[in-house]
Amino acid sequence: MPTTPLFKLNGVCWNLASKDILKNISLSLPRNKIIGIIGPNGAGKSSLLKAMHGQIKTSQGTVDFNDQPILQYGLKDKAKQIAFIEQLPELTFDLSVYDAVLAGRLPYQGLFSFSNSSDKNRVLSALEKMELLDKVSQPFNTLSGGEQQRALIARSLVQGATTLLLDEPTNHLDIRHQLELMQTLQEFDGSVIMTIHDLNMASHYCDYLILINEGEVVKYGEPKEVLNAELISTTYKVETVVKESSLGTPYLYFCLAESDPINSAEPINSASNNND
Repeated sequence: MPTTPLFKLNGVCWNLASKDILKNISLSLPRNKIIGIIGPNGAGKSSLLKAMHGQIKTSQGTVDFNDQPILQYGLKDKAKQIAFIEQLPELTFDLSVYDAVLAGRLPYQGLFSFSNSSDKNRVLSALEKMELLDKVSQPFNTLSGGEQQRALIARSLVQGATTLLLDEPTNHLDIRHQLELMQTLQEFDGSVIMTIHDLNMASHYCDYLILINEGEVVKYGEPKEVLNAELISTTYKVETVVKESSLGTPYLYFCLAESDPINSAEPINSASNNND
């Protein structure tokens, strides 16, 4: 079993139009864990995920994946190891749901090769897991936002990669499908790194959390270390109370600083939106 980190970031900086987006980020991330990237809108969460995938060329520092610079991976080789899902991209081509999910097998096909029965079984199994078998022949672009998100998750499962990089995977999903997706990720035989806005969901499902703000890592560690009232209040600029849930994980309550003090009556979950 490899003992090297899954990802190792050393002094990573990235700027865009003279603005510092990522600032001196150094992390060593273990494999076979669910790691959540949390922080306010515009903190740099999506940019950090893209830097890890090699989509952006950092202005300083290095990103290693499995002890090799991520920028040295060829597209096919990287796709066999890492599946990346961005925040619900706008797809201009018109594919059926089946073909959109089957696209996850492209890294394994040659120029003139075709899908086989094994590929078909992978696709149907993934669609069944995402409860989309009844949509198999429907055009992908006619699906709802939540259904499209589930189809893209199915494509990542079909891809056969052992590492999933997911940008807001629960976005557009209703509560039941959010929970089912997180359970699927818990059962995934590999590593998951994702941005997530719902701090209570992150607390329950993630093994480790990276709290980022203004392009810098504020805290990295287990949820109990990261989700403390002082850190969250300062980072998100809200009043925060942290209690222990019945499962032993931190559970957070919020209110605006100028509002009435928090009581224990009703929790207010983290906002879910598709901004960085």
